[in-house]
Amino acid sequence: MGSGVCRENYDKDGKLIEEYREKDFYKNFISATAFSEVTGLKVTVEPGTYQYISREGNAESYWFLPEDLDRAENTTTGNIQELIYAGIVEYSSFFWNRGQDGSAAYILNDTDYEKLKEGISEELTLRHVLFNLTEEGDAYGFSKKLYEEYCNSVPDNMRVMSNYDEYRASVDKDYEYGETVELYADRPEMEVDWKYAPVFVPLQEKIFILTYATLLLVFVFVAFICLIAAGVIGYTRSMTVVCKSKRVLVDVQKLGADRNYLTGILKMQIKKVFVLPTVIAIVIMFAYYMLVLWQNDGCITVQEYPVILINTGICLVLGGYQYVIYRCSLKKAEEVVFDSNRKVIQ
Repeated sequence: MGSGVCRENYDKDGKLIEEYREKDFYKNFISATAFSEVTGLKVTVEPGTYQYISREGNAESYWFLPEDLDRAENTTTGNIQELIYAGIVEYSSFFWNRGQDGSAAYILNDTDYEKLKEGISEELTLRHVLFNLTEEGDAYGFSKKLYEEYCNSVPDNMRVMSNYDEYRASVDKDYEYGETVELYADRPEMEVDWKYAPVFVPLQEKIFILTYATLLLVFVFVAFICLIAAGVIGYTRSMTVVCKSKRVLVDVQKLGADRNYLTGILKMQIKKVFVLPTVIAIVIMFAYYMLVLWQNDGCITVQEYPVILINTGICLVLGGYQYVIYRCSLKKAEEVVFDSNRKVIQ
């Protein structure tokens, strides 16, 4: 059992309330020696301290901070160890879910770890099984079969949601994560909010490609239809504006305006159809997407930078598409308005 800080509510002024809890969640601890042997990373943890296990590029959020932990307790024996935060170690295989609350993992000094571990019940012991994959063989087929065997063998008390915590379920009145999870052993592509879901990289890569390829095709199809509709509407609207402006151009021509001046008026009228809607749409789209990325965890992570660049590229493509439609509309407008003698057709 680890301590922590609850940040779930706001006060009347809109400020986040921090509530310290000596008993926060059941958290995951590993000794420095065991961590070094499994990962190959040399880790030194001083007595009375701990290091938080993170992953590369993982950014802190205001909901959870690695230094929130200051004590750990063996609830079986009542043994308590006071702890001090001593930094972060990055290793993805020991980082799962969001790495927060009950999913957080910490490295302890060997002596402290053995003191806390002594007399602990079997129910509170979590075992990790790590695999080294090679390029040879059917890694995907092996992972799929192993996933099926694993799902069929887990007991009912492990079929819980990813945010489920035994202690919080026993003390919180309106606990939201106590539902039993339905597993699909023969369909690993089904997304399941499961606390003990295994992480098989070949399986996840295959599922990712299949899932997001389908979503991408649907998105591209819908986007293609919308772009065609926007182009047709813009072109039609510009022609309507040109026809209505024709009489004004005739009057201006009678006052002595030359072809360049008349073309400038025509461009100004057509630009109003394209520029403002395009700018508003691109700004809103980009700002909304940035807001979504920020609201996920209160910050923009390193992994999200490439996505932002892609979104910027899409915005530029949309701007280029609208510019092409604008040029086509302007060319057609000049054909409609001016005759071969560069005069306005009356």
